[in-house]
Amino acid sequence: MLKTIDVILLFLSGKDSRTGTSNLVPSSINMIINTKKTIMKTSQSIRVWYVLVAAILWIGIYLTGFSAVSWLLYIPAAGFVFSAITGICPSQLAIFKMFGNKTT
Repeated sequence: MLKTIDVILLFLSGKDSRTGTSNLVPSSINMIINTKKTIMKTSQSIRVWYVLVAAILWIGIYLTGFSAVSWLLYIPAAGFVFSAITGICPSQLAIFKMFGNKTT
């Protein structure tokens, strides 16, 4: 009997984990999965950093008052929470697209 995790792995990997045979997953889905794997390379330490910055922003918003704070401050606060949960930082991806991913 297939467990739920086996069905998910079967769909995502394109291969049956029990038999190693290929299934009929379209190539576009495989491309999306492979792209997602390359995007989600955020380390655990960076995710902790996102959590700390988000916590500081949300505490500041709370202490100032939710109605007194400009709506613009909610964008980075929500962005850091999203980045901490998913490991994808949209602003970092945008900067890398504009200036390139150069390491010295």
